[in-house]
Amino acid sequence: MKGLYVAIITPFTDNFDVDYESLNKLLKHLFDSNISGIVVLGSTGESSTLSEDEKIKIVEYIWHYKLFNKIDKKIVVGIGGNFTKQTIEFGKKIENYCDYIMITVPHYNKPQQRGIYEHFKIICSNFENKEFILYNIPSRTGINMTPEYISKTFNNIKNIVAIKESSGSLTQIMDIKTLCDINILAGDDSSLISTNSLGGDGLVSVIGNLIPNALCKLFYCEDKDEQLKLFYNMYDLIKKIFIESNPIPVKFLLKEINLINTDKVRLPLVPLSEESKKILIDSYSIFLN
Repeated sequence: MKGLYVAIITPFTDNFDVDYESLNKLLKHLFDSNISGIVVLGSTGESSTLSEDEKIKIVEYIWHYKLFNKIDKKIVVGIGGNFTKQTIEFGKKIENYCDYIMITVPHYNKPQQRGIYEHFKIICSNFENKEFILYNIPSRTGINMTPEYISKTFNNIKNIVAIKESSGSLTQIMDIKTLCDINILAGDDSSLISTNSLGGDGLVSVIGNLIPNALCKLFYCEDKDEQLKLFYNMYDLIKKIFIESNPIPVKFLLKEINLINTDKVRLPLVPLSEESKKILIDSYSIFLN
């Protein structure tokens, strides 16, 4: 489990239904690039405002799109939840429509570290033939999984292969690499260079929805000086893409370049402000030349 993955957005119609026409266009845009795969039903995909039926339909649609078009990319599906039993039940409904399953550290409950460990252990034991990715994002879950427990989880649970690490701490990455051999995927675009320089193995990207080819050029560049140059060329966009809550800004730009029909987001998210729109368009303009 290494490489460049894109956390795909969920496009909506004007009536806030899932827009499969736009999804189809976006999948082609992504799969025509050299990315390793996509992550479905993450925070970028607004999974918290999707019904279970919508989630299953989206996952099945993307899986069948991959099979029908004979696409050699990996599909990762997020099943994060804060009720272990319910998370397992949902996982059973999507396990045949993905290559990997990603489990987030439970949100809101603020479990103890051993509770997080038991959550992952019990879930993974119910899917012995499926490989899993942990997802540590304390800014959204309210709790950080410590390097010690990440190491314990990886070493004791045979079907865990990677972690999407979004703590924002380079010390945490170094501690994880010291304690175990788990593959580490940078959890945001801004930490790609730093994470991989410390032994990381890839990235789960937001801006990849917009510029997968430019991101692939950066990711696979072997000349370190040139790679840094490419990184700083897109650094302003990397920052501005979070000018308001993700995925509001990236959806706005995707609509601007006609990859999706609307930039609708579901409440409690609201549309991008006019001021932010101007800032984003200016930041993205260098990629239009």
